[in-house]
Amino acid sequence: EGTTDAGDATLAWAISGSGLTTSSTLLATKAFSPTGASGTSLVINLASALSQASLTPGASYTITLRVVSPTSGSGATATELTLALPPSGGLCSPFPSAGDAYTTEFTQACGSWASEELPLEYSFGIEAGFSFNAATAAWTAPSYATAFSFILADGSYFAAVRISNALGGHTLSNQAPITVSVAAASQNASAADAEESGFLNAKVALDRMVALGKKSQVLQP
Repeated sequence: EGTTDAGDATLAWAISGSGLTTSSTLLATKAFSPTGASGTSLVINLASALSQASLTPGASYTITLRVVSPTSGSGATATELTLALPPSGGLCSPFPSAGDAYTTEFTQACGSWASEELPLEYSFGIEAGFSFNAATAAWTAPSYATAFSFILADGSYFAAVRISNALGGHTLSNQAPITVSVAAASQNASAADAEESGFLNAKVALDRMVALGKKSQVLQP
């Protein structure tokens, strides 16, 4: 944030550093800087996709404020911004990696993650299919819990975890496959029993899926 006593002054911000060649364009983009390149304050949205693509974790950047006044002259001041490294060094894996639909309780657990900016938060994601897409996966809300248990319908899934530090830097864990089969008892049940069982399972599914918001994919106990 900058101030000046000159009533006719204009304030202009710039950012420079590793890999940046279009400072003015970045600061003029709302996704990168909601406040823009002029004015008394500068806000950079480090959580935006543009910021994450433009700025390198661990690198240092110089933020410069230049003041120009027709009556008082011009001047400039600068400060250094260092981006914290995202969480690293850990592993997340589901157990078991295969089980029965609506019966097996799967647990995705994480360990050994480290960051200079604590505490860490964990958001657990599930995607139906044979690959993981963070944009379309069902995610839990971030929390300090390092493990999450869930029940799934039959099908193929991938599970991953987003680990975030106190400054918003985040890492996507390794993505692990989960295979869910129809239980043998369900396959051999009579038609009436299967219909009743299916109704009960569907009710439990709807009750438990609300928290994740994707009723077609994931059950949360």
